Amino acid sequence: MRRPQADFEALLQRIRAEYAKTPGLSLTLAQAQRLWDLDRNACLVVLTALVDDQFLRREPDGRYVRVESSAASGSVA
Repeated sequence: MRRPQADFEALLQRIRAEYAKTPGLSLTLAQAQRLWDLDRNACLVVLTALVDDQFLRREPDGRYVRVESSAASGSVA
């Protein structure tokens, strides 16, 4: 049986991989819930952890984007 921490780490890695292989990925909380089949609270915990790690950034419109991706898109006029 897997430990909850191991499951959490595996989920973090899965989401990091999805953002890494999909440049420009920009998801709302609801879209992320559907993509990774998570309930609202679990999804929020994982996304918040990735924001805290500075891997993701939450945009003013609520979308979660990769930090490098949002910085690059912000510099384009």
